[in-house]
Amino acid sequence: MIADHKQLRPKCQHYPLTVESGRGFDLNRSLFERLASVLPISTLEAQHRMHPVISEIPRIVTYPNLKDAPSVLKHPSPMGLASRVVMIDHDVEEDREFDSVETMESVSRTNLHEVDLVVGIVRYLFQQGYKPSDLVVLTPYLGQMVKIQNSLAQDYDVFVDERDLNEARDQLGNVEIVKRGDKGEPKSLVRVATIDNYQGEEAKIVVISLVRSNDRGEIGFLKEPERVNVMLSRARECEIIVGNRRTLENARGSFDPLKGGPLWKKIFGYLESLE
Repeated sequence: MIADHKQLRPKCQHYPLTVESGRGFDLNRSLFERLASVLPISTLEAQHRMHPVISEIPRIVTYPNLKDAPSVLKHPSPMGLASRVVMIDHDVEEDREFDSVETMESVSRTNLHEVDLVVGIVRYLFQQGYKPSDLVVLTPYLGQMVKIQNSLAQDYDVFVDERDLNEARDQLGNVEIVKRGDKGEPKSLVRVATIDNYQGEEAKIVVISLVRSNDRGEIGFLKEPERVNVMLSRARECEIIVGNRRTLENARGSFDPLKGGPLWKKIFGYLESLE
């Protein structure tokens, strides 16, 4: 069997039945992940995507023995940015539209403040000379993806993958999303995606909206290293992370040193070393 049990798990529509909910049902734990806990496995260790400044994050999160291919050292420095990994911290609380854990976790969270920040970041990147095809906007939540695309669509043509489009309509109802070609041949085409449906893809620059921001230390499935690993390893040259550091570092409900708050503390500690 060939797979990676340290990437995203299979999807489960009912959040309380997932591994991430911590309720013990674990219906989205894959066969490969179960087998890897009892059988010997061999791991590929060389990566050919990320500049070493970025690949240090998956080394912290998941792959301590990850090696960088020589080609990634040739990635150009980002234009208009002081670092290859930028954290934009804020303390504005997430929206409270959905409070029921009975809904799918990926649907139930949005943050309008981060929507505004993401739109400003995208505009700034274009001002530096980047093309729409150079970047992608990622978020863990379908609701946030829809709000970001609605806001970006006021100025740019927005491309949303069919998988995200179908899931958004299944979970949120009749969602209007601007797709490729809806406005003829647009000069600006911005890809917006959820992390779950961007696994296996990459971009020069990745803009990430983490969404979760509250004083309760609740970060949902952002406490899981599998999702964090995929989310922070899509960029080749630079990634810009928007989120509430305090909420992430104070995430509750985990005694595993590689999950939840302790995991995010290690990541932010590394980002501080880049300053």
